[in-house]
Amino acid sequence: GEPLIPDMNGRRVLEVGSGVGLVGLACHSCGATVKLTDGEARLVEALREHHGDKHGLEFEVFDWNDDPREGAELFEVIIGSDLFNPKCEGEVHVPRLVCQRLARHPMARAIF
Repeated sequence: GEPLIPDMNGRRVLEVGSGVGLVGLACHSCGATVKLTDGEARLVEALREHHGDKHGLEFEVFDWNDDPREGAELFEVIIGSDLFNPKCEGEVHVPRLVCQRLARHPMARAIF
């Protein structure tokens, strides 16, 4: 069968709840273009400060509950780990996020 973790080389990846960015940075080191996102602006700014000079990395404060605008950016891989922080307020809609942001492609994957 197919491997659980796809080949990342050349893939467009969205990491949600990046925190320190460990998973997204690992994907980047394997050749992916990665958007590191988190709901806490201070974490996103720290990622930008430490890794902003690396080609193929983007940084964004991301609210899970925002409805994406028409034509929102799609990703071949969406990743997240340790997402359910007790400090989070409101509902977290992982399935909705995946449906709205995952590219319609046979090799597209969401890995949580």
